[in-house]
Amino acid sequence: MNKRIIAFFIALAVVLFGFAACGEPKEKAFMSGVVYEESTKTPLSGATVYLNDARFDTGADAQFTFSELEPGATYKLKVTKEYFEPFEEDIVAVYPTTTKEVNLKLKKIAEGFVPPIKEVGVAKLKSYDFDIAFGVDSKEVTISMTGSFVAPNNYSFEMKSKERSNTPEINNGKPEEPKEKVMKAVQIGNRQWIDDGSGFRPNENWHPGFGDLFSLVNLNVGQVTKSLQNPQAFVDNGMVQVGSQQCRQFKGISIIEEQIKGGDGKNKIQKLFVEFNVAIIGQGELAGVPVQMELTVYKSVMQIKTWSKITLSNFNISSEIKPPVK
Repeated sequence: MNKRIIAFFIALAVVLFGFAACGEPKEKAFMSGVVYEESTKTPLSGATVYLNDARFDTGADAQFTFSELEPGATYKLKVTKEYFEPFEEDIVAVYPTTTKEVNLKLKKIAEGFVPPIKEVGVAKLKSYDFDIAFGVDSKEVTISMTGSFVAPNNYSFEMKSKERSNTPEINNGKPEEPKEKVMKAVQIGNRQWIDDGSGFRPNENWHPGFGDLFSLVNLNVGQVTKSLQNPQAFVDNGMVQVGSQQCRQFKGISIIEEQIKGGDGKNKIQKLFVEFNVAIIGQGELAGVPVQMELTVYKSVMQIKTWSKITLSNFNISSEIKPPVK
């Protein structure tokens, strides 16, 4: 074959191959990661993550994800959250994905911090109304309760909880939407009545869980007291009105300790990361009474994160809780 013709076909093949290569879509890379508090490894929700100009706000799982990245390109990763030192780092995107663990450091408060309120408690309350919400975070509330308390151990409340009747395995692999369950209960001394939809009836089997639910109030009070004594981050927002009460509002973060019993039966100390937003009566005969407590708590050993919000009102009003049925 003529050498010129052979050379022509070779050149044509090279050009066509080049066009084909240029026309192929270039693979994109991903980046994902988790944002933690440095000392307790608490997954941090509410952190703002920037990758150049792209933004991602972390949820309850503290994870972030970015897509459509150019492999080999350098990006600036920046993470911010209230009370924490900002984090910045240049990261090269690697195909197919790059993972990054971000550990944020708490900002230090001034030396010589003096607790604004010495004692937090509800012992001064002979009666009050309550509104309790509990769950993973404020967007995923699993239990809510409203009702009244009259000392020493009389309660009347309505509890709403979300439950799934089927596991994903039973439900054809699909997560079932949780259904709301409503229960009303009354406890007067050592007598209890419950209503799960068919009317009140005496509860013949004593249910200590009623008291356990209300112990959440005292648990939060204890955690708030420890948090205010030695906070890692703290903001005093001054006087605020909550319901009919004038309160001082405090926000911040504390790392406290509690003793737990391990699987081997021995006592262990675990750190609790506590993010608090509380309103407490600061003066008068009810000084120290918490009107509102919103806490996010992460237990480092058990690796459990919970959120709760408790609002108390109508303090020490003469009232009586009566049996719902004769």
